[in-house]
Amino acid sequence: MDTQFITTNESPTILVEKVEGNLRLKGQDEYQVTAKSDHPDDLSLETRGAEVMVRSMGDLSLRVPRQATVKVQAAHGEVVAKALDGLLEIGAAHGNVTLRGVAETHLDVVHGELAAKNIAGTLTINKVDGNTAVRDVQGDFIVSDAIEGNLQLNEVNGDASATVRGNLTIRLDPSPSHNYAFTAGGNLFCQLAEDASVEISIPSANKVSVNMPEMRASAPVMTPYALTLGDGDAHMTLSAGGNIVLDSHAPDWSMDDLDIGIGEEINGMASAIGDQIEQQIEAQMRMVDEQLNAQIGMLSTRLGAARLSEEQARHI
Repeated sequence: MDTQFITTNESPTILVEKVEGNLRLKGQDEYQVTAKSDHPDDLSLETRGAEVMVRSMGDLSLRVPRQATVKVQAAHGEVVAKALDGLLEIGAAHGNVTLRGVAETHLDVVHGELAAKNIAGTLTINKVDGNTAVRDVQGDFIVSDAIEGNLQLNEVNGDASATVRGNLTIRLDPSPSHNYAFTAGGNLFCQLAEDASVEISIPSANKVSVNMPEMRASAPVMTPYALTLGDGDAHMTLSAGGNIVLDSHAPDWSMDDLDIGIGEEINGMASAIGDQIEQQIEAQMRMVDEQLNAQIGMLSTRLGAARLSEEQARHI
């Protein structure tokens, strides 16, 4: 394996112009950029002015100072980025992307699936073509275009907004004065902390089911619909082409670990999506049960009004 390195300062700017294969990007304590590739002719590492330029015609393993600013213009395989404290920008990723323990991150287009965990800053995304699972964002979480698959979002400390073509599962403890806006083409399942303080507006959905402490709908309600939990310190807007379920969860909820390596991130994603589907099925069954109970109650009322005998009513 060919290895090249360039000595840098504490926080260099690194421009990865092109990677034809998979990219492994990791922060290190040494003040140098170390690049490894399978073949010597595949790799180019050089300094141009204040930037370090990297190009690889195959797979690339790249170690950089933790405080480095890293800009990846294009990667034609999978991308894994870990242990970075500086800004990370990825232009076009033509495979799956895994982020773990990185700081502020901007993604333009991911032509695969995205798994992100422990983001110490804002995570902004333009578009993801596949399913997405995100956990623990210390800043804002913003999707400017759309996620074409499903989204599972857990724990965001800042504002959050996303349009999702598929199903959407959210677990949040809304922070005061923060804004949340989500739109799902399919079903939307939202779990909030039991002591959540938030104003919720639901402009559109097929049906809405509410199962929150001190506020439960005995049957699905129609939209537009609004409710206030606690003092309403945060603001949330939810819309869906399918059904919306609002449920509560203790603040110390857990989820399957998304700490995954390059050979494991798809398994982790599949597990996360599997959990999401299971939650949605449970929500749908709860909604159907509520509808059935409401209809049985209406039937009992009508039978009583019809003045049928006890035996006739029991037979029906």
